[in-house]
Amino acid sequence: MRQRKIQYVLLATAALAALNVASWADSAQDLRQSYFESFGANASGINPMQVFSMIFQRVDRNANGIEAAEIDEVETIAQAESRAQRLSMTLRQDLDGDFTVTKEEISRSMDYHSGIQQYLLLENEQRKKQYEKQRAQRVGQAMRGDADGNGILEKQELYFVPEEQQMGESRRSPEIKFARALLAADPNKDGKLTQTEGALLLAQALEGVEAEVLKRASNPVSEKIKQKQLACSKIDVAPETDLVVLGAYNSESLSTVTVAGQDQETNGAGILIENGTKPLTVIVSAFSPMVWKFVGQTDRVQKLIVVGHANEASNGKVAAGVVGVKKEKIQFLPSDKCLPYFNDMKSTEALMARSILTSLVKREPNVFVGKYGIDVVSLPSGAGTAEDEEDSVRLARQAKAGITYFDVGEGGKLVPRVPEGDDEDQDPLSRELSRFSRDGLMDFAPEEVVSDMKAERYLVLPQQAGLLQLIKQQKLAAIKGGFKVLGPMRFPSGLGGAHSVSFFVPKGVPVPEGDPGHSCVFIEEKAAAMSGEVRC
Repeated sequence: MRQRKIQYVLLATAALAALNVASWADSAQDLRQSYFESFGANASGINPMQVFSMIFQRVDRNANGIEAAEIDEVETIAQAESRAQRLSMTLRQDLDGDFTVTKEEISRSMDYHSGIQQYLLLENEQRKKQYEKQRAQRVGQAMRGDADGNGILEKQELYFVPEEQQMGESRRSPEIKFARALLAADPNKDGKLTQTEGALLLAQALEGVEAEVLKRASNPVSEKIKQKQLACSKIDVAPETDLVVLGAYNSESLSTVTVAGQDQETNGAGILIENGTKPLTVIVSAFSPMVWKFVGQTDRVQKLIVVGHANEASNGKVAAGVVGVKKEKIQFLPSDKCLPYFNDMKSTEALMARSILTSLVKREPNVFVGKYGIDVVSLPSGAGTAEDEEDSVRLARQAKAGITYFDVGEGGKLVPRVPEGDDEDQDPLSRELSRFSRDGLMDFAPEEVVSDMKAERYLVLPQQAGLLQLIKQQKLAAIKGGFKVLGPMRFPSGLGGAHSVSFFVPKGVPVPEGDPGHSCVFIEEKAAAMSGEVRC
C-alpha cells in the first residue's frame, strides 16, 4: 500500500504546486470514506491503483477527465446489463418460447428444477402438501410482477424478479459509486476530475488505510468474536509453553473406531511430536469427526485442546478422540461455541481463530498451520501441512512416526497397507477407497481412545471401506450400476455426496439397517405397489 501511495505522489508531483493543499486534503477525507462505502467488506482485497486506472479507462472516454455525463452513461449501460440478467432468469420459465410466462410454466419449471421425484409425493401425503405449498409460494412471488393482473408475465413485466431471488447489485456498482465520489472530491470544483487531480486525492485518502481496513473489516464480526472469546475463556496456556495450533478439514485415512456414532464416518490422523526441550500447548481443530493419534516425544505436550463439532445429536459433546496423550492433559471444546475450525490460512475462520487466541493468551501462537486433508503432521515444525508435498517425503514421515495403515483383506479383515501398490492391480472399489482415503484405515482399540463421546468399533467400516468389507463378507455383491444386498447387513456410514452409490434389495432380503446417506435404495419387495420403491 505504501508503494502505491508513492506511485500516486510521483504521478502528480508536477501539479502539486497548482493546487490548494487545504481544499484537496478535505476532499481526500471524503474520498477515503467513500472508498469504504463503495467497496464495503471487500475493501481489504481491492487494489486501489488498479481500480483508479480502470475507472479512467471505462469512464474517461475522451481522455480529458471524468465528467458526470460520462459516469451516467456507464451506469445506464450497467443497468441495461442488470435488466438483461433479470430477463434471462424469468425467460428460463418460458417453456413454449412465446416471450410470455404463465403460472403453469412456472409450476412445471419448478417441478423439474426441484429434483423432486413424483412417486415420493404419491406415497407421502404430508410431503405432497408441503411441496404444493412451496410451489404455490414460488408462483405467487413471481406473479407479483404481473402489473395488469392478467395472470401472464409479458413485456416489461418479464424484467421483474422477486427480492427473494435477486442476485444483489450490479458488479459495476462499486466502481460507479467510487467514480462519483472521485468527481465529488474534485478540488477545484470545475465539474471535471483529471487523472492528475485524482492521483493526488487518492494518495492523501489512502494514507494509513491498512489499519483502517483491518479495523472496519473486524467490526461486523467483533460481537461474534466476543461471544466466542467468552466461550473460550477456559483456554489456559501456560506462559512457559509454546502455543502450537493445527487446523484441518478431514484426513487422508478413515478410523476403525467411531466417536460420532455408527451412522457417521470418523477420520484418523497422526501427530508426530518432535524432539525438543520446550513444553507445548497444542490445539488441534477439525471439521470432521477425528481420532488424533499422538506419537513421538509426547511428554512435551503439557496441554492438549481438541476443537471439534458438537450438536444436538452429540448432546453438546465434541465428536473427537485422542490416543497417546494422558486424559488429564486433554480439554475438548466445541467449534461452534469457541474456536472455529479452519484449514486455509487466509480464510475468515483462520483469522478469527487467531484473533480469539491472541486476545485470550495475550500473545501470538508460536505455530499456526492448517491443511485440508492431513495424514501425519510433525509438530511444532508443521511439516506435513504443505499441499504440494512429495509422496516420498510423506511416506518417510509416516514411517518415522511408526503408524501402520490398513486395507480391507479377505473375509473383511484388516491387512497392512502397501502404499506403493499399483492401481492397475486393484479392483475398482479398492481404487475408489484409495481415491477418497489415500492412506486407507487407521486401526485403534476403543479402550485407548480418550473422548467425550462413546468410542466403539464400527459394526461396518465407513464409506468405500465398508462396501469392500461387506463384499468380502459376501453380504453384498457388485452389480452393474450399484450393489445387490445378499442378506442382513448394515449400510456403511458416510455414503453422502461423491461417496453415494445405489443398492438393490431383492425380494425376501431385509432392508439394511443404518443410514444410506445420499445413496439410492431400490426395494423390489414393493414393486407390486408401483414400479419399485426407491429411497435416495
